[in-house]
Amino acid sequence: MVNKNIKILICGLGSIGQRHALNLLKIGYKNIIFLREKGTNKLNKKLITFKVFKKISEALKDEPKIALVCNTTDLHLNTARKLANNKIHFFIEKPVGFNKKNLLDLIKVCKKNRIITMVGYMMRFHPAIKIIQNILNKKKNGPFFYFRSEWGEYLPNWHPGENYKKSYASQKKMGGDISLTLSHDLDLAKYFFGEILRIVKLTQKNKLLGISSDSIIDYFVYFKKEVNGNIHLDYLQKNNSRSWKISGLNSEINFDYYNNKLIFKKNNKVKIYSFKNFNRNNLFLDEIKFFMSHVRKNKKISCNIQESYKLLNDFNLLI
Repeated sequence: MVNKNIKILICGLGSIGQRHALNLLKIGYKNIIFLREKGTNKLNKKLITFKVFKKISEALKDEPKIALVCNTTDLHLNTARKLANNKIHFFIEKPVGFNKKNLLDLIKVCKKNRIITMVGYMMRFHPAIKIIQNILNKKKNGPFFYFRSEWGEYLPNWHPGENYKKSYASQKKMGGDISLTLSHDLDLAKYFFGEILRIVKLTQKNKLLGISSDSIIDYFVYFKKEVNGNIHLDYLQKNNSRSWKISGLNSEINFDYYNNKLIFKKNNKVKIYSFKNFNRNNLFLDEIKFFMSHVRKNKKISCNIQESYKLLNDFNLLI
């Protein structure tokens, strides 16, 4: 049973860890402790009074009941394993990890200890995604047979003032593969269309950025529902691009993330959804509310580490 006084451990004090902490405070959870094993990010003034541990063994002695794993990808699985061994329910930022054996071992421990887990694919909580899912679920709008998603952002612009070549997103050894870092669209593709039958992958390690991870990737995906799809990801577009197009026999869906607009065409009718007042933080707020609610009810979450394993394995992202 979750109450507002339950102790919550946040592992990692980068921008995402601090965002989750502030959102927990916003919805009334104030018994928060932090784990910071590395990094020197400046703390938000609302967080400076909270206890910070340098080792997870020390943090676990404080007996948290719930944890959020928000450190770098290379630390995810080791951190989550220690939490699961201590029977702590946890939310973990995507990607859950990239080592196949360690991820399977973690899944076994979570099953044994009945740990509730959730992976942070917050795009599922976007109002446009909810509308798209509703459209796709109505048989009268189909059949749908093709989609294309595109997500391109210039990596050096992600965190101004920081050396992007030292960021986890640029380094394969830290789990910075572009498909892992920008895996939201991979998750949404399976969320929309289900089981995958076949994937063809084209990558390009462009020299423009001088990084070890791939800079461009295209997936061509064939689904059991007889839907073909193309997922394009890149670190190179200075004019950010993030969109979805889904085509059907009588219908078409176009979603432009940066212009906050969704257009649904069916036969000769057009419906436009505008999200001008969209607040990006609501995605993170809603997913944490969702996680805490399911822990309170002791209810399994579909977007869990088992499902995430299947996603990463399907796209051959585990080593």
